[in-house]
Amino acid sequence: MRSKSDKKKSLVPRLRFPEFREVGAWEVKKLGAVLTFQTGFPFSSKYFNEIGDGLRLIRNADLKSSDRMIFYSGPYEQTFIVNNGDILVGMDGDFSPSIWGHGKALLNQRVGRVSAKDGSSLTFLHFSVSVALKLIEQRTAQTTVKHLSHTTVEKTKWPIPIFHEQQKIAHCLSSLDEVMGLQAKKVQALKQHKKGLMQQLFPAEGETTPRLRFPEFREA
Repeated sequence: MRSKSDKKKSLVPRLRFPEFREVGAWEVKKLGAVLTFQTGFPFSSKYFNEIGDGLRLIRNADLKSSDRMIFYSGPYEQTFIVNNGDILVGMDGDFSPSIWGHGKALLNQRVGRVSAKDGSSLTFLHFSVSVALKLIEQRTAQTTVKHLSHTTVEKTKWPIPIFHEQQKIAHCLSSLDEVMGLQAKKVQALKQHKKGLMQQLFPAEGETTPRLRFPEFREA
């Protein structure tokens, strides 16, 4: 049988920044102690439109795609306004959190928003909750569509470090995300460049010579 000290040791991460190695183990807390999980409002469909009248509604599907945008022109409470940087979670199917970046919008039903309570880092919670929600998703009974409740999130127990360690981890992981984002843009630019080269290095339809040719083959 494991002792209490053994259990506490298991809450120390394998990789830790030097200044926190003597701080001690992370504390297991209910997520509701460090965050607030707000669920969206069931806005009336009679005010829905696709012509851009009012504020955009954030539905579950909008967290993955922006192919079809729905707007809401009716009355609403300020508490359901979403701004860039807010952490949103789809409550049906895939529970992976995402950072909203498409401007001012409204939090529709079956979409949740994670907010940090005092003494917690929102960026750290984004990374930490990603892991917690994935485990919740895996444990959810196999049904046609998996559903998440704010109660499940807030009652989930999860190891949480002190605030300064949260900040350090958040800064480290955010920096990596920035590098990955820049690399992704470079790859996309190279793909576009390659596409343009292929259009010029091969003859167009109805032609027998390409628009762009290496010097040694221009007289071939």
